[in-house]
Amino acid sequence: MRFLFLCKTACLLLLFPVVAQALAFNAGNNWPGIFAGTVTPYKITVKGELNSYALLTWKLTLKGRTLSKGRQEIRFLNSETVTTKLPLQVPPLKPGVKLEADLIVALAKENPKGHKVQQRSKLMIYPPDVLQSEQSFYRRLNIQLFDPKGTTAKIFDALKIPYTTLSITQLTRPRDKGLVVVGSGFAFKTQQGLLDLLSERAGEGQQILLLQPVSGAFSVSGLSTGAKNPPSSISFADSAIVPSFAKDLHWISDTSIKTPGLSLYARHQKVMLKVVDSTQDSWDWVDISYRLSGGRLIVCMLPFDRLIYQGPVPQLILGNLLAYTSGQTQSE
Repeated sequence: MRFLFLCKTACLLLLFPVVAQALAFNAGNNWPGIFAGTVTPYKITVKGELNSYALLTWKLTLKGRTLSKGRQEIRFLNSETVTTKLPLQVPPLKPGVKLEADLIVALAKENPKGHKVQQRSKLMIYPPDVLQSEQSFYRRLNIQLFDPKGTTAKIFDALKIPYTTLSITQLTRPRDKGLVVVGSGFAFKTQQGLLDLLSERAGEGQQILLLQPVSGAFSVSGLSTGAKNPPSSISFADSAIVPSFAKDLHWISDTSIKTPGLSLYARHQKVMLKVVDSTQDSWDWVDISYRLSGGRLIVCMLPFDRLIYQGPVPQLILGNLLAYTSGQTQSE
C-alpha cells in the first residue's frame, strides 16, 4: 500500500508542473515607472491553453489605497499567447515627487476550481516633467551640443534640458568649459579626424558624451605605447548591466529594435572603437576616464531617440548620464 501511495504521489508531482504552466503571464518588458496624471498602457503577455479563456484582473495600489483597477476576459482562440494592455491611471503629482505603488495582476480560468496565477510588482510613479526639479543643476553643467541630425536637440527641448549649440568647427575647441554632447546620428566614417581630435581633448581634460553614433571607427587616445595622456580606466557594458550612473534604474531592451553596438580592434598599433550593426559580441556602453586631467569620453549606444518618450525611466537615465559624464552629483 505504501508503495502504491508513493507511486501516486510521484505521478502527481510529475503532472503538477504541466498544470501550473497551463496558465501564465509575463510583464517583464515594461519600464519600472509610469507618469502620473495620465493613462499608461501596461503591456501583459498571457499564455494559456488553445481554445480556452481566462479572466485577467489587476489593481494598482498606493499604501492600501486603490488608484485604478480593472478586469479583462482573455480568449485563446487562434494562439496560446495573447498580448493585452492594462490602462493604468494615476492622479496628478506635484513636481519633484515620486511614489512607489504596487501592481497586483491575477490570471484565472473562469470556473470555480480553475488554476490561478498572481504576480505583485513595484512600480514607481513620477510627475510628467520628471527632470523639472533639476533644471538649475543641468544649467550648471553648461551643456554644449553638436547635433548633426537635430534629434537630440528636440529631446533636450522636450525635457527642458538647457544647452547651447556648437558648430562643427567649434566642436574640438569648445568656447567654454562644460559638457560636450555629440547628438545621435554622428558618422565616424565621414569625420575620422574629428573623432580622433575629440579623443585627444578628453585626454586633456574635456568631458565628452557621444550618443549613438551610426558608423565608422576612431582611435582611443592614450592606449598606444608612450602616449602623452593615458586613460586611468576603460570599461565596457551592455544594456543588461546597469552602469553606476543609472542609480538602480533598469534599461528595458526592445528586441524588435535593431540597435548597433561597439567593438574593439587594433589597427597600425592603435586601439580602435568601431560601430557594428549587431549587438552580438559588442557593447552598448564604453567609458574612458582620464583621472590625471579630469577628462572623460563616453560612447553610449542606448537608443534614446526611439525610446525616450515611452516613460519616465529612459528620461531619468538620460539625465543621470549627463550628470555622470560631467563628473557632478545631482541632488537626491
